Amino acid sequence: MIFTIEVTPEDNPDSVGELLRSKFFKANGVDEIGCYTTFEWRDDVEPLPSVPVAQHNHHPEVKAHDYCEACAGGNEMYTRGRKEGIECRWFWDGDGTLAFMIPGSDEWLFNSDCKKSHGWELHKELW
Repeated sequence: MIFTIEVTPEDNPDSVGELLRSKFFKANGVDEIGCYTTFEWRDDVEPLPSVPVAQHNHHPEVKAHDYCEACAGGNEMYTRGRKEGIECRWFWDGDGTLAFMIPGSDEWLFNSDCKKSHGWELHKELW
C-alpha cells in the first residue's frame, strides 16, 4: 500500500529528514541507519564531487568547529549525492552530520548528530 502525505520541513523537520535519509542510504537490516551504521548510497543516488565542509560559510562569526571539533583543521570534506533534484551532504566526525538541500528554497535540512532521528533543523547556510 502506498500512502501520500503532505509534510513540510518547516512544520515537521524530523519527519522530513528521516524520510529523506531513508531515500538516500541503503539499509541492509532493520537496525541500520544511513550516515550512522551504513554509508552506502542507494543505487539511484548520483554521487557528486566532495566539497570542503566550511566552503559555504558566509557568516564569519559561525565557524565549522563551533559545531564540530574535528572540523577545526579545515580539511574536512562533505560526501555528496543527488537524487530527484535533492542534494545530500554528510561528513563523519564521531557524530555524523547530515544535510539535505530543500528544493525550491535556499535552506538546508540539517542534523548534526545523525545517530538520532530527531534534532533536524532548517538552516540558510551550511557550514
